[in-house]
Amino acid sequence: MVTSEVTKEVNKVLRQQLGAIGFDRAEIFEERDHDGESILKVVIHYRKISNVIDPTPTFSLARLVKDAIRPLGEERFPHFTHLFPEDQDLKVA
Repeated sequence: MVTSEVTKEVNKVLRQQLGAIGFDRAEIFEERDHDGESILKVVIHYRKISNVIDPTPTFSLARLVKDAIRPLGEERFPHFTHLFPEDQDLKVA
């Protein structure tokens, strides 16, 4: 189970970090990794924006999310999936 406080903090970080590249919403749920460890699965949905996407804001997401949720007692590691619209041109800056 993922608490509403953790969900709120993860979304806050994602909005701050990814808003400029089209962050729309996130789905956050508990899952098991390939070793059977409990993780936070974060599926990030983007809306279509300009043709050039700068991936730099995604580089520190795990650290930023961990820093935000650790004070809430959440120790699971976040794993991210990025879902862009099919017609989004994913040229990187």
